[in-house]
Amino acid sequence: MGKLLEKIFVIEGILFAVLGILFVFNPINSLVVLTNVTGLILVSLGILYLIRDRRNIVISIINIILGAGLIAMPTESINLIISFYGAWSVVRGIYIVVDALRNDMDNNKFSLIYGGIIVLLGLLILLNPIISFISVPYIIGSYFIISGLCELYIGFRIK
Repeated sequence: MGKLLEKIFVIEGILFAVLGILFVFNPINSLVVLTNVTGLILVSLGILYLIRDRRNIVISIINIILGAGLIAMPTESINLIISFYGAWSVVRGIYIVVDALRNDMDNNKFSLIYGGIIVLLGLLILLNPIISFISVPYIIGSYFIISGLCELYIGFRIK
């Protein structure tokens, strides 16, 4: 199990780092691509939910409509994606901090710092919408680079 987990963290780290570099060097196109990919994921999830269990029809329809809207109007939807991303970063960072405080791990300090940085980046995105629109690709890029490096670090530490 340790080897599989190590590989997952390493692959995730590499993907995050590459995404981060793309955001830093091609910010506007990266935001549009992120919006389109998010739309495709939502449409796919909506269809899968509908196929898997017809009782999820409301969630399925919402996912499909939201995803189609993101795909049809990617530049108009960027603000929605930015807000969602900021909120997701805050929640993920808090989860990492709480998990580090609950579990007595060797890399506790590392996880606390990592989670704290993610919370700060998420808050920066949420609290400065105008500045965020201009700087958010760089913030997202920084987030992915930092996350990628941290995931690589964790992946190589798993034994």
